[in-house]
Amino acid sequence: MTKLGTILLILCFSSVFPKMDNSLVLTGILTNTSFSAEELVKDYFIRGTCRNVSNITSFGNAESIGFFSNGESTLGFSSGILLSTGKVESAAGPNSSTEMTSSFNDNRGDRDLEIFASNVIFDAAGIEFDFVPLGNVVTFKYVFASEEYCEFVGSIFNDLFGFFVSGPGINGPFEDQAINVATLPGTEEYVTINNVNHDNNSDSYVKNELEKDANICRVPFNASHLELIEFDGFTIPLTARIDVIPCETYHIRLVIGDVGDDKLDSAVFLESKSFDLGGEVTVRAEVEGSPEPFAYETCRDGSFVFERTDNTNINEPLDVAFTISPISDATEGIDFMDIPGMITIPAQENSYTLPIEVIADLLIETPERLRLDIQYDCQCIDPVNADLFIADLDTLATKFEEIYVCEDQPFSVSPEVTGGAKPYAFLWNTSATGGTLMESVNQPTHFTATVTEACGDTALVIVGVGIQSDPASILTGDTSICFEDTAFLNIELGGYPPWSITYINDSGEESSIFNIESSPTLIPVTETGNYQLISFEDAHCVGSVEGSANVSSDAGSFEFTVTAPTCINSSDGHIFVSLLEGIEPITIDWDVPTDDPFLLNNLQAGTYTAIVTNGEGCSAQHKILVPEPTDAQSDCQQFDLFVPNVFSPNEDGVNDWLEYFLTDGHPVERIVHVQIFDRWGSLVHELLDLPPQSNELIWDGKQNDQQMQPGVYFWKIQIQLSGGQSQTFTGDVTILR
Repeated sequence: MTKLGTILLILCFSSVFPKMDNSLVLTGILTNTSFSAEELVKDYFIRGTCRNVSNITSFGNAESIGFFSNGESTLGFSSGILLSTGKVESAAGPNSSTEMTSSFNDNRGDRDLEIFASNVIFDAAGIEFDFVPLGNVVTFKYVFASEEYCEFVGSIFNDLFGFFVSGPGINGPFEDQAINVATLPGTEEYVTINNVNHDNNSDSYVKNELEKDANICRVPFNASHLELIEFDGFTIPLTARIDVIPCETYHIRLVIGDVGDDKLDSAVFLESKSFDLGGEVTVRAEVEGSPEPFAYETCRDGSFVFERTDNTNINEPLDVAFTISPISDATEGIDFMDIPGMITIPAQENSYTLPIEVIADLLIETPERLRLDIQYDCQCIDPVNADLFIADLDTLATKFEEIYVCEDQPFSVSPEVTGGAKPYAFLWNTSATGGTLMESVNQPTHFTATVTEACGDTALVIVGVGIQSDPASILTGDTSICFEDTAFLNIELGGYPPWSITYINDSGEESSIFNIESSPTLIPVTETGNYQLISFEDAHCVGSVEGSANVSSDAGSFEFTVTAPTCINSSDGHIFVSLLEGIEPITIDWDVPTDDPFLLNNLQAGTYTAIVTNGEGCSAQHKILVPEPTDAQSDCQQFDLFVPNVFSPNEDGVNDWLEYFLTDGHPVERIVHVQIFDRWGSLVHELLDLPPQSNELIWDGKQNDQQMQPGVYFWKIQIQLSGGQSQTFTGDVTILR
């Protein structure tokens, strides 16, 4: 018999037992509902330099529409828009429920989904907007996921979504003659639960069922994303394709809805930056041998590289018209040779390089810009362009460097070089290459490097290295403060700036300050405690640290005596407060409720915060750690509770009853309450005050002597332990006939 699983509980009779929620650490998919529909579409969905979108609106519950991230390992793309029939936050892993539901009780339906739905539409939600394509094809990527998988495949609960597009040249069966482009590749078959699952089009389906559902559906259990996403199944990344007329206006509705009831969430994930309006080409400026687009009159020409986007047909040549932008201050025929107003990317080629031949005009000038703008037949909000800069070649020059370092300590130096054409090549007298030299020395010396710029000119770098004493830093400045006031600790810094320091307080919190230029320097602090330096460096050396500073509280002096709880997860820890010195009356405000602020009882392990205020109104904050027990006492015991996840009440004498099982020696005094619910949350069976037998029959699958239909039901069992504590457990069970 398959079991729901073992619930292993650590109990301590002398403590109040904490609520068990079977929660796991969230991983994988992350969600956010703080973005508007316009932000989601313009900033995260549309790709390309031309964002020709308008009239962006959303519909349905606001919690159904949001942003997701961290989806690469699960969905095949990292982030984008998430549309759900429930709360988008429910998509986050782990898969802890076979039937995740967050209903909004919205039965208004949807005008497009209802045309091909198998039943009534609930909790419809989505986004719609107008767009103007620049090419003849628009595409975007998506993944559909659902909790209806796999046990409700083939049923009326065939949750739907659609991408309904209307506009010039489109004649479909939906409102405004729209078509639904959420189809399986190469077919006109819509993507739905009944069309894509473990049986149909299984090559487009990713299994993620929990083992109990896999057993119900009689499919192998091999889910690989249980920790990353809640949904029990989802499609592979699919691509929606829309054939359009460039520069015409189209409308798209992205919508999802529950079918048959408002139970069990479904969702569609739309990949960020995948809605490609077909920008045709991109353009960039290049200069051979340099990462920067700077050409030089006497030695180096430049070029513009035009590249196809993924949506262009590589089997055909592509003509690209462009102009010299009015913003350019480089002049054709004077600063560079004449260029055409159009280029052609040949068939079977992805790019074309347009060379720019620079003219040496012998004038001393600041760098001049040559910008090319690509022309489209329709308006671009952000024009496609690129800049090439034409500059005079300044003389290569270096600056003598003199540094002081500590004996046998590693140091680095990066000499200043100006002029010439980047990138620079370095060859040091140590045979090292690169603009930064890493060395250590034990006596004064110097290093030299030959610097060669991209056009071949050279210059000599000289770095003089002297020896300095190991620097030291000293921390002083005992002081006292009230809560939220600021005190300053004094540090004397030896050696040469800039300095860096790291210090720590007695709570173990480290802080660092970099690029300090003056000594002494003051450290602002707002918390009481003892402060010590733990590391110190000047410009080139690791130095020594000494001294400490104590920041006390003007609110008084206190001692906190802490007793750890006796068992893991138990609540019998204590904090006792003793006033050593202070102006009365003293008040203490804790971050947890308490009858006596000087004695906190019934504490679990954790950190507790107290604000102490003296009679003059001065306050101090104290954070007190109640540790985990180091050695659990003998009255901490274990027991196992088993509840099957399937039974078959067909009166054949085998597995006709739902049962629970308790291991021998359990500390359960009685079963207080047993309840059974259907998938809509209606109570169908309950029992009160049962003896804690090692096994007990609790349900025969009936309500009012009528057999219940096969399906998933939920159970809740409340128990009372021998120490008086109460605990509630929940789970689900499937009836098979």
